[in-house]
Amino acid sequence: MSNLRELYLENQPLEARPSMETLRGILSNSKDTLECLELTYAIGLGEEFGHLPPSESRLTLPHVKKLKLVYIDPREAQQILRTFDFPTLGTITMKSNDENKDSSAVIVDVLKYVRVEELLDVMLTRISLPTEDFPERELNGAEEESLPLVLQFLRRLARGNLHKLVLEYCSGDFLKFMNYRNESGGGEVNLSGLHALIVKVGTEDASVGVMSFIRDRLELGTVDGVYGGPVMEHMVVIVKPNVWEEAQSLGDMKLAKDGGFFFCNFVLMN
Repeated sequence: MSNLRELYLENQPLEARPSMETLRGILSNSKDTLECLELTYAIGLGEEFGHLPPSESRLTLPHVKKLKLVYIDPREAQQILRTFDFPTLGTITMKSNDENKDSSAVIVDVLKYVRVEELLDVMLTRISLPTEDFPERELNGAEEESLPLVLQFLRRLARGNLHKLVLEYCSGDFLKFMNYRNESGGGEVNLSGLHALIVKVGTEDASVGVMSFIRDRLELGTVDGVYGGPVMEHMVVIVKPNVWEEAQSLGDMKLAKDGGFFFCNFVLMN
């Protein structure tokens, strides 16, 4: 038995990366004390991937509150989500090293294996998904899996008490579907109770998309010329200078009590 509370594995050479069996052995010895797990380019892809372990064989880590997964191949993150159960998880960070690589499979497994409604703090970096359109009609119950993947994710976050959402170089659909009205919830936009939002993009096109999100959200919350929609405590938007004039035209940031726009001529890589 170990008293390990935090485990950080970072930038392991391919030939030295632990197998899932080895990692499981390490974590099983600390399952009663481990509170934070961060894995950055650290897990080997074994032949066993694709053979989903039965739910009863997943190792439960009952005290892990914080999980960070940084991956090159989406299967690295999938292996962790399929092998370990995090019943008290409150903070999750998911980072792909390539914003052009489809991370749909990772989000699918997050929805399947993580208690999304209980998350308080979510950070996504370079998470790319195929663009999808708003559904033609509201789908509920058993049909919810037919909704666009991002919308499924946001709706489940909205059912809980999500405090902070950070989106860095992610698909524009995350912002677009935040403005999808949830008719079963009284017509409110998704994540109307969010406290803090940080958005960072690295291209001019993505910057235009961010401004569209802001304008649409303002419009959805405005009645008789007065904005009465949800107001966050804090909102930071990092965009390219091509939208400077449009940002200035908005005046005060009505969507949040604190924060603002920052304009960047280069891409920040974390």
